[in-house]
Amino acid sequence: MCGIAGYHGLPADPALLERMNDCQQHRGPDGEGIVTSGPCGLAHRRLSIIDIAHGQQPMDTADGRYAIAYNGEVYNYLDLRGELEALGRTFTTDSDTEVVLQAFAQWGADAFDRFNGMFGLAIWDRHEQRLTLARDHFGIKPLYVAMVPNPSGEGEALLFSSEIKPILASGLYEKRVNDRSVYRYLRFRAHADGTATFFEGIERLAPGEMLEADANGI
Repeated sequence: MCGIAGYHGLPADPALLERMNDCQQHRGPDGEGIVTSGPCGLAHRRLSIIDIAHGQQPMDTADGRYAIAYNGEVYNYLDLRGELEALGRTFTTDSDTEVVLQAFAQWGADAFDRFNGMFGLAIWDRHEQRLTLARDHFGIKPLYVAMVPNPSGEGEALLFSSEIKPILASGLYEKRVNDRSVYRYLRFRAHADGTATFFEGIERLAPGEMLEADANGI
């Protein structure tokens, strides 16, 4: 279990990333990292499982174009690595994180259909200035999103994280109860069967869902 968090649509804010990341320390006691680039920021808390020494995140591709914050495990990563090496890609770690990152660099969003495993991830494309969020096909790994007012007063910004707590701790989200979700839970014990949460404006990505954010919106 690892934890990811971040934003899109804000100026560089390392303090915000640290604040969000600290809320998920229990998800990743073995390491932490943040990166800011243009309107995007990524944060990661690591639980070391595969390639303990070299799988630190956020992780960049060798050319610096892509950066990833990733929570999960792709079980067929060795097969995918062999396929990518045959296409001329080289690797500097033995982690599945680098395979996921290189697969996206090679195939774009089509890479997600090749993954046999569980994941919640964020990938930032520095060239296209585009953030991609994605959740595994069965929704095993969580990923929450919220649109919040931009402190500049112009438009909105996107926050995301593996848990709701980092969004609450961001200082940018005004806490509001989702009355419908609370009612459905109290009346029918219906919970986590859709994208809505108990907080108005905070949603979970659906299983198998991908979200892209750039200067044109979401």
